[in-house]
Amino acid sequence: MAENVSSLMNEAKEFEENRKLYKAIKCYEQIVEINPDNIDAWLNKGKLHFFLNHPYNASLCFNKVLEKDSQNQVALEYKEKLRKQYIEDITFDLNKSNIYQVVGAIVLLGGITTMILGIFLLSIPSVVSGIISFIVSFAWFGLSRRFQRIATFIGIITQDS
Repeated sequence: MAENVSSLMNEAKEFEENRKLYKAIKCYEQIVEINPDNIDAWLNKGKLHFFLNHPYNASLCFNKVLEKDSQNQVALEYKEKLRKQYIEDITFDLNKSNIYQVVGAIVLLGGITTMILGIFLLSIPSVVSGIISFIVSFAWFGLSRRFQRIATFIGIITQDS
């Protein structure tokens, strides 16, 4: 087993050197299947995910390292880098989220107004247009909730916000 882990680790390093990062990740995945306590494999896998801009997967790997060694400086540094790197993106997305809420409200009000006018004027196209606007407004509201869920996951805002 130790020989297999060692050969997989060497293979992963070789893949990294040759810029075959996804193959290296696969090697690290095999290593942690064999030995889930292998901190080096979790750490290297996390670094590759970080480099490939996969924040969710990187965070999971660094969390595994910290479960086994809560003082691991490399994992702590990468977690902080992740937080800093994505706080700007999430903040931008949250601002975008507010825009989606405003647009959703405008579309909703426009749809309701169009439906009411269509009913009073007995205009079927106006009623249909109002119904479509009403449905579209919920898509805008859905986008705003999506961005808020991402921010909650990364830890930018709390569940209570």
